[in-house]
Amino acid sequence: MTKSEIFERAWKLSRRGAKNFGGNAKQYFPEALKAVFESIKVEARINHDRREALSSKRKYTRDEAVEILGYQADYNLMMWLRTGRQYRLDAHNEQIELIQTVSALSDNAVLLNHGGGHNVYIYRD
Repeated sequence: MTKSEIFERAWKLSRRGAKNFGGNAKQYFPEALKAVFESIKVEARINHDRREALSSKRKYTRDEAVEILGYQADYNLMMWLRTGRQYRLDAHNEQIELIQTVSALSDNAVLLNHGGGHNVYIYRD
């Protein structure tokens, strides 16, 4: 991502903040710029090839399930930082809770993906 794209995105978020909460875009720019940089850092953590490979599987081991949920949580966090959409933050928080639940399962747990990578899991010990 180039500098101009980073600043363009930050100004866009600033204008959205001004529109939604009042004031002018300059007031929101410092926080918007921080959010854009944070979204870039989060995106760098996501291994997109591995995420695609895992999303197409029908059965996961516990560790694979935690990995794919981590990628999905990071993606939703990145999208919330970029767009400010609350449902993305809610999805991120739900996935973090699910990671904690799945991590507590036994090593031989099997998790089934019935949603084609859309976060629907049934687990068995």
